[in-house]
Order: sequence, then C-alpha cells, then structure tokens
Amino acid sequence: MKNLIKFLVNFKVVFIYMFIFFILYSFLEINDFSFENFAKILFPYLGVFTYVLAFDILLDISFSLEKDKIKQSVYRTRLIFFNIFLVSVLFLILMFYVNTFLKLSSFNILFTSLNVFKFGYIFTESALYLYENFSFIILVSLALLVAFISFFAFGVTLIVRFFKKLKKKNSKIKSLEEQQESLKNKIEIKEALIKDEQHEVKNYNKIQEMGIREQLARARNKKFKK
Repeated sequence: MKNLIKFLVNFKVVFIYMFIFFILYSFLEINDFSFENFAKILFPYLGVFTYVLAFDILLDISFSLEKDKIKQSVYRTRLIFFNIFLVSVLFLILMFYVNTFLKLSSFNILFTSLNVFKFGYIFTESALYLYENFSFIILVSLALLVAFISFFAFGVTLIVRFFKKLKKKNSKIKSLEEQQESLKNKIEIKEALIKDEQHEVKNYNKIQEMGIREQLARARNKKFKK
C-alpha cells in the first residue's frame, strides 16, 4: 500500500494530465481516436503552440520526477517564464511583420497570424483584442518589456550557470597547467640532481683511479729502489 501511494505521489502530474486529456476527449468529437486526430482538432485553436504545449507537458512530467521540491518549483517557474517570453516574442514578430510588409490592420493581423505563421485562433484573437484596444507603440513597448523581464527571469540563471561552469573549467585548466609546470620543475630538479650525482660519482671514480695510480707508482718506485 505504501509503495502504491509513493508511486501515485511521484507520478501525480501524469495522472492530472491524463484526467485533463480524457475530459477534453469527452467534449471533442473524435471518430477515430488517436493522438494525431487529437492534435488536428487542437491545432486550429493553438496552432504551432500545440507543439509547445506537448513540449511543456513532457518537461513538466520530467520535472515531477525530481525529488527535490525546491528544484521542481524552480524548473516549473523557468518554464512558465520561458513560455511568456516565447509568446511575447512571437507577438512582436507578428506585429512587426504586418507593420513592415503589409498595412497594419485587424484583417492583416488576422490573416497573417492564421495563414502565414499558423498561430491559432486563441493567440490570434488575443492579438486582435490588444491591437483594437491599444496603440501600436504601447503594444510593442509592453511586449518588449515583458520579453525582457521573462528572459531575465528564466535566462539569467542559465547564463550565470554557464559562466560559472566556464570559470570553473578555466580554473581547472589553470590548475592542471600549474600542476604540469610544477611537475616539469620537479623533473628538471630531479634531472639536475641526477646529473650532479653522476658528476660526483665520476669525480669520485677519477679520484679513486688517481689514488690507485699513485699507489701503484709508489709501489713500483720502491721496487726499483730495491
């Protein structure tokens, strides 16, 4: 029983998504059930965000496997801000595209969003509502601000982590270089000591050889004197 409860707790996110999936399925008319048909029904509403949604679900499920609850919250918060950043950037792309290549109007925004970029009804209706209630400058300014804040929220930690890893890697390389230099110096010192020792041995051998020769010469002189 405890193992079953533990399993359900660890995979509760999966069951939540399954529950949502079957609720949607019960309200959608799908004759031949498959993920492909399900995606086709969602695509007109979400457009390319259908793929983003699938990616988010997979990431969220993988986050649920993380045992550290703090890390879970951090990962999910980053994912939320990433989605906000993505939506704001795509909104900016849509507005600048229409303003640059077409005449800025509700029809052109509607046509471009649905037929050119395939953003879906939900995003398109939201973009139209904003355009009809706010000026172009205000919309662009707010979208840039949201994009900057959301990028800072999810991206700054990644950038900091990247530079920390780079600094750590450079520090490790520097440490290895210092160790290599130290080892090289030790080898040079050892080689110098070996050379000195060999030189001393040679000198000692020469001295011994000279001493033996002197003794031999004295012995010969004594023999000749006799």
